[in-house]
Amino acid sequence: MRQDGHDEVWEGIYHVVPPAHAHHGMIQCEIAEVLSPLVNRRGLRPSTAFNLGDGKSSYRVPDFGVHETAPDLLYVPTAVMVGEILSPDDETYDKFDYYARHGVAEIIVVEPAKRAIMAYGLQDDGTYAPADHIACAGLTCADLQAQISWP
Repeated sequence: MRQDGHDEVWEGIYHVVPPAHAHHGMIQCEIAEVLSPLVNRRGLRPSTAFNLGDGKSSYRVPDFGVHETAPDLLYVPTAVMVGEILSPDDETYDKFDYYARHGVAEIIVVEPAKRAIMAYGLQDDGTYAPADHIACAGLTCADLQAQISWP
């Protein structure tokens, strides 16, 4: 039974996502304010949390994302970019292989405790490599970091 809208199912195994810190949502809103106009100008669509995956037996819920179109689906098969805001004991980095299998071009990882934002780009070999910019927004990680009011 689902406990929370951000819980996930990993190939049939239910994962209860730990509660996020209060600043999680604040940072998420600020990132959306910065990224939304940039990705909109490129014809892309930003979103808050959504179900990325194959259906109710296997999906992940990133904190935010960017899409080519406005998907009218409960389970979205892919995204241009997904973003994860780290919380204690979360499984962000364990999701990378899943995101790669679903063709997600970019992952943004936000580390509130370090006041850091990292970008990762999907490589031809199906792995992610660190990047200094967020390609779908045309913005460097450092520029985005500077625009966030960190708690």
